[in-house]
Amino acid sequence: WPTAPRRLARRCLRRLGDTMLISHRYQFVYMKTFKTASTAAENALVPFCLAPGTDPTIRPLPRETEHGIISTGGNHGDDCWGGPHAPVKRIRAALGEELFDRYSKIAMVRNPFDKTVSAFFWRSKGHDVVLDISGLSRSQLVSKFREFVQTTGGDIRTRPGFHVDYEATHLGNQQVIDHWVRSEFLEDDMRRVCASCSMEPMELRVGKSKTASRSGDRMPIADWYDRSTADIVRNELGWMFAAGGYSLDPDDASRVLST
Repeated sequence: WPTAPRRLARRCLRRLGDTMLISHRYQFVYMKTFKTASTAAENALVPFCLAPGTDPTIRPLPRETEHGIISTGGNHGDDCWGGPHAPVKRIRAALGEELFDRYSKIAMVRNPFDKTVSAFFWRSKGHDVVLDISGLSRSQLVSKFREFVQTTGGDIRTRPGFHVDYEATHLGNQQVIDHWVRSEFLEDDMRRVCASCSMEPMELRVGKSKTASRSGDRMPIADWYDRSTADIVRNELGWMFAAGGYSLDPDDASRVLST
């Protein structure tokens, strides 16, 4: 690949987020999206970014070879690639426009009704807690969720607009993804991507993703919504419904149990 983008990529790799993948061998870029079981897809794609015969379970993995780039770290303050969930424009600038435009772009998508519930639970756990839902009854939890959908506001990772995902999959107003992988059909869609990109299906490794952040949630997805909150998700995330071919009715939404 061209010398200038290679030098830039080398400088950026020191701070590259932990989910950005580029395969020169199979000519694809894997774009990270939020709360879509994307860790499992990343793990499945790692072997295609390595030299043939490399064991992808051995750490540390090579970060840059003639076959591809595998990011490590996860610095959200990255000023070159953009870190995890990096916007298209930054990855395109770092890789080089010619290569980026030629390579296939792959990203995960998840039913927005399920995704929004998952984001709600994620924001109540871990080191980045902004919601306190401990000890709430079922009805109180539903009320808290509906308030979350209506008033979340400035957090671009969890507000109904999910603008991080938009910027990670769009250049301006133009959607750039060639292959959408639906969380609900992860293995089938990954096999389709492998076939399209001439990747050997026997290398596919789809494992378990991160520990569930809503393991205690057993409610049907539709029960979380009223008409107002369902309308907000439909209006704000219409492009996601289109990308995954999802129904606009929350009664049709299925759970992704791994995230």
